[in-house]
Amino acid sequence: MDLKTSLILLILALTFNSFGQGFQKLKSKVKHTTGAKIVSCSDDYFVTAGNSGDIYIWNYEGKILKKVVLDDAKINSIEVIPNSKKWLVGITTLNPQRYIIKCFNTNAEELFELIDTTIDQIGIDQDYSDNNQSTKSAIKEVANNFPDLRLKELELPKVINGLSHIELIQDIEVSPDGRSIVSIDKYNILKIWNSSGELTNSMKIENGKKDTELYFFNSESLFISPAITLSINSGKFENLDGFEKYSGIPFSNFIYFYYNDFSRPEKMYNLTTTETIDLNKEKFYTYSS
Repeated sequence: MDLKTSLILLILALTFNSFGQGFQKLKSKVKHTTGAKIVSCSDDYFVTAGNSGDIYIWNYEGKILKKVVLDDAKINSIEVIPNSKKWLVGITTLNPQRYIIKCFNTNAEELFELIDTTIDQIGIDQDYSDNNQSTKSAIKEVANNFPDLRLKELELPKVINGLSHIELIQDIEVSPDGRSIVSIDKYNILKIWNSSGELTNSMKIENGKKDTELYFFNSESLFISPAITLSINSGKFENLDGFEKYSGIPFSNFIYFYYNDFSRPEKMYNLTTTETIDLNKEKFYTYSS
């Protein structure tokens, strides 16, 4: 479980505990066959997803409002659209192989899919060839040593089936005003969509990571882990030098950076002044914005 999800679950726990037995009621009603692994919240409801394609929409009294089951699908990411009754889910399907973002409402009705019409099959073939050399070599070696196994080649997604991305969708975020949707896949291709699900921009992120998370500072500015900021309107990137090996979480005008094995001090970076403060247990810090 990543830190972002852990923080959301902690907030949920504190919220429900303030209603006495509310949190216990919620826990007793969870019906995910493999446990909830993804959570996204709005002011009025929240959505949880399990490993088996089961999704539940809850209110804050612990009551299940609706259930969605996506057969033969692995759920990779979920995000609620602010100030609306709509939410997004990034999934991987196998028959056919698709990496797709779907939009649902709180009545569990599918509204639309986010389809990137600029993807072409030649580009998919090339990207898979460039990014899977070691896998292809391993398959070839096993096939040569054990010809009776009849190993299959890597299955490529097909444009004809409609795709949001050509690889696993690792994160989805929606701007606070609900006008922009951003998503990123395992090849670190970042895509920007409008609220109707139409693609407006696409770009490659060079951050040396395979597990990239996205956060909005505001409706025009995006933080891309571990240390990149992006202007949604201009498409301009800014790298925050010195934080490449950290993980970062933005808080308004600040970014909290932490090192995954705690061997380096936590830091607070001020976006306005570019000042960096090392955090330690002997001091107390107060920030306001």
